[in-house]
Amino acid sequence: KMSKIDSVALATLRASLSPSATVATPEDPGYSVSRWARNAERPASLVACPATNEDVVQLLAFAQGKSPYLSQERLHVAIKGGGHNAAGASSSDGGIVIDLEPHMRQVRVDPKAKLAYVQGGSLWRDVDQATFPHGLASVSGVVSHTGVDLFWAEDLGGSLVNMV
Repeated sequence: KMSKIDSVALATLRASLSPSATVATPEDPGYSVSRWARNAERPASLVACPATNEDVVQLLAFAQGKSPYLSQERLHVAIKGGGHNAAGASSSDGGIVIDLEPHMRQVRVDPKAKLAYVQGGSLWRDVDQATFPHGLASVSGVVSHTGVDLFWAEDLGGSLVNMV
């Protein structure tokens, strides 16, 4: 069931986001409900691609109906990193998808401390490209086009807990 998106709140949201951020409803060109697996397709009422941390703050305030978006009803929120989840965790049926992948994929490496600071939309290939020049590698799988997360950390015996 599609949630109602308040047009005044949506206009306020669009005006508050950075120039690189995008927000799309099913009526907007570029909106796509395609997902990684057929069983995971969930048509969101809104798909947003933030470019800054402040954009994420504004999107969460919008989804919660907080000031200045008081006229917006609360929305289910799904955060999409790499989107590699057959169960559909990176989408929302009628809610808002906050897709970090397009603009929030920066990786900063501190070679002295042997640490990588990874934004939520990063893929493992982004981490590899940033760490390899420093002689460092991530403790990750071999599929580089998947998102970076800690979801499997406990199930894999803590191997991903090497991320700080």
